[in-house]
Amino acid sequence: MLQLRALVCGNNTAGHGPLGDVLSHLGQNLDSVISEFPLPIGNSQGLSSLFVPFLVRSAIDVAMTALLARVDPFRVLALRSVQAGTDYDSAAKNESAIRWYGDIISADPPPQNPWSTMHRPEKMTRALLGDYQAAVLWQPAFNAAIDYLSTRTFHGPWTREIRTIDPDSFLPRYKRIAIQTFSRASKGVHHEFVIPPKSYYTKADLTALTGDAIKLCGCLGMLLSFSEHAKRGLPVDQVVDAFEALQTVDIGEVKW
Repeated sequence: MLQLRALVCGNNTAGHGPLGDVLSHLGQNLDSVISEFPLPIGNSQGLSSLFVPFLVRSAIDVAMTALLARVDPFRVLALRSVQAGTDYDSAAKNESAIRWYGDIISADPPPQNPWSTMHRPEKMTRALLGDYQAAVLWQPAFNAAIDYLSTRTFHGPWTREIRTIDPDSFLPRYKRIAIQTFSRASKGVHHEFVIPPKSYYTKADLTALTGDAIKLCGCLGMLLSFSEHAKRGLPVDQVVDAFEALQTVDIGEVKW
C-alpha cells in the first residue's frame, strides 16, 4: 500500500532537510505498520483479532502526525528538537508530545465567534481537524479538489462519494469518522473490554474498522494535496491516481 504513504506523507524523500527526514521516517513507519496487516492490505498470512486495533490505531497515529507535519511543520519539528535533546527521557512525561485531543482534534469547543478581534492567536487552535484549520486550509483545499475532480472521470467509490459531499459538511463528517475510528481502535489497545474479543471485534467489525481507517487517512491525504499551504506536496495528477489505486484494494478479501 505504497499509495497510502504517498497520499499522507507527500514528497517524503530524505535528504531535503529536517521536515523531509521526519516525513521519510513517518512514511517508513506507516509502510511497516501496513505490511503487518493480512493480504491484500499488507503481507501477513493472518493476524489475531487481538492485534488489529493496535495496527489500526498505529496507522491513524502515524498518518495524522504526517499530515500535521505538512500543515504545521513547526509543531512537529519542535517536537523533533526536544526528542533529539541530550536531556530527553523517554521514560518521563513529555509535555510537547503530539496529542490526539489538542493537536488533531480540538480540545475545546469553538468560540461563538471564532474570528473576533478579541481572540489572541495563541487561543486559536491549530488542531489538524479543528475549526480554524477547517476555514483556512481544508475548505479551500476541498473546493479545489472538487473543481479538479469534475474535469476527469473517476471510478473509485470514495472519489465518487467525495464529489457528493456538501462543502460545509465534509470536515465535520471526516472529523466524526476520525473520532469514532480512533475510539473504536483505542478500546482494543487499552484492553478496555473484559469480555471475549468475538463479542465486539467480529470479522465484519475488523474489516469495517480497518477500512474506515484507511479510507480516512487516504481521503484526508488526497484533499490536503490540493492545499496551497501544505508542505511536500506531490503533483495532483499523481495524488489522485494514487487515491484511485488505493480504492482498488478489496479490504473485504482480508482473511482475519
